Amino acid sequence: MTFRIDCVMRLGDGRWQFGIKGYKGQGVYCRLWTDPRGLGLEALFGMMVEGPGEPVIGPGEFAIPSDADQKIARVRLSIALHNLEWGPEVDQRNKILPGPDQ
Repeated sequence: MTFRIDCVMRLGDGRWQFGIKGYKGQGVYCRLWTDPRGLGLEALFGMMVEGPGEPVIGPGEFAIPSDADQKIARVRLSIALHNLEWGPEVDQRNKILPGPDQ
């Protein structure tokens, strides 16, 4: 079980969007989105462009500050996915990356 973060971007309405491979540690691609305040995470699959997606983490358990940059958002996501036990994070060559606390 591993995950890979392929894309991190902030949308015009304030939401963060993450493209990942490894939904729940499986080899499944999805997009994870926060709400416009940077809270919570929902999973969207395939050609879905809007929710409701599948809830992953509630707004009280995941937050990205409004002034965060992409690096901070990526680290926060990596920590959250580690805590969900979706596996270690890997790079494009499937090499395990150091954990977010290292």
